[in-house]
Amino acid sequence: MVRSNLKYIYILNGNKIWIFEPDSKKFSDVRSWTYIAQFEIDTEEEIRSINAPRDGLLYLVTNL
Repeated sequence: MVRSNLKYIYILNGNKIWIFEPDSKKFSDVRSWTYIAQFEIDTEEEIRSINAPRDGLLYLVTNL
């Protein structure tokens, strides 16, 4: 998940969310990402999508 108002890049992989910081705010200038953190969500439900309306706040959608 990438948006112009977000400082970080959020990637959903299974029940894990990886967070990276790009080396530039301008999309065309990004050459690398810096790994920031990884969250592992302990649930038996499949996480279908995530929404980050702002950095530090994540909404998760499961298959229920």
